[in-house]
Amino acid sequence: MSIATEKNLRKAFIDQSRIEKASIEARAWVVAKWFPKAKKNLPADNINIGVLSSTSFFAKIGGEYIATAVKNMSKFNIKFFPTEAEGTKWLNGL
Repeated sequence: MSIATEKNLRKAFIDQSRIEKASIEARAWVVAKWFPKAKKNLPADNINIGVLSSTSFFAKIGGEYIATAVKNMSKFNIKFFPTEAEGTKWLNGL
């Protein structure tokens, strides 16, 4: 987070492809701890996050649930992609 704040980054790519499952505690931490800090420290708008989807159905659903919660509470633009190439192409086009 500190690097993103220091560099005023507005784009990120997250690789979730190897995540097989995420505990309820881990998902709650993202929404309750990480997100409020990100929202406070990052610019209010124009944050674009590409996510390489997990190959695990349950991890993919969990990630999408968290992304929806974050999008509903912010102006973060989060999109999931089946390949890294598609995600980076989208980010580079912004």
